[in-house]
Amino acid sequence: SCVLRLKQNYGIGYVTDVLAGSKIQVIADRGHEKLSTYSILKDYQKKEIRYFIYSLINMQLLLVTNGEYPVVKCTQKSLDVLFKDAPVTFRKQYIAEKAKKHSKNKSRNFNKKYKR
Repeated sequence: SCVLRLKQNYGIGYVTDVLAGSKIQVIADRGHEKLSTYSILKDYQKKEIRYFIYSLINMQLLLVTNGEYPVVKCTQKSLDVLFKDAPVTFRKQYIAEKAKKHSKNKSRNFNKKYKR
């Protein structure tokens, strides 16, 4: 729903910043810190949020336009998820933190069902 709230006018990086709750000035200048989806994924690293977005793109729930400034758009499938409660299931990837250099870099995967 963040993509819709941003009126489908921004790229993956900006959508990631909004979902992560980034404190960059441009978000405040545009009033996007007032959106209900602002900082909704603040407990995740930006690379994890991008993983979620790319997963939604791969499932054809979102698309990215061509051109000099590609933007993220919703598809009919994503509108069905948002407004008709169609389920979305995808594998969530956990990325080991760099602080744990002494241990092997591990990723844990599990299936989880997400609703809007």
